[in-house]
Amino acid sequence: MNIKSRFYNRYFGPRGLITAIRISLHREHTGTALALISATIESMAYLSLPENCDVLRDYDFVAWVKKYLHPERMGISPRELWTLRCALLHGHIAQQTDTTGLKPREILFAWGGYSIFEGMKLRPGSRWYRIMTIRASELYKALAMGAEDFGRIYVGNEANSRIVGIRLNKIFTSRMADETDETDESDDE
Repeated sequence: MNIKSRFYNRYFGPRGLITAIRISLHREHTGTALALISATIESMAYLSLPENCDVLRDYDFVAWVKKYLHPERMGISPRELWTLRCALLHGHIAQQTDTTGLKPREILFAWGGYSIFEGMKLRPGSRWYRIMTIRASELYKALAMGAEDFGRIYVGNEANSRIVGIRLNKIFTSRMADETDETDESDDE
């Protein structure tokens, strides 16, 4: 299986990460979906690291988000998404002080037709002004589109295929029975 097919299988296939997010949202498991969204972004940012770098840093995550996710369309900065990722994956809470010591805005997620502050005017300086709402489904859609772009632009570039292939082997996902590659076959010996 070629690298681009392996990428699409791992992310968009029947047991892929993006498929799992879609199913989680459909079943209203929003917390699970948000953690998977964060982990999926991190894994794609990891795939795009330069060949001489094997450790993902916050600025690598932020750079991937800026290039492929465009979170400002949802009213969130790439840095806030990193902080949210840290909170969800490490503390299981939707707020956390980031490495600069600054406390980010609190983020409340909504789904379906629910709107927490519908019709409410948020005054600058008020406690509620620092809270923003994001629809988890919007974040999912942005991720799915960003992953498609990443697959086409970065993974589809032949110059990146060797390093992407190596790194795809390190990303946890449910394995498909028909998915094989050279590295997996050598493990049987």
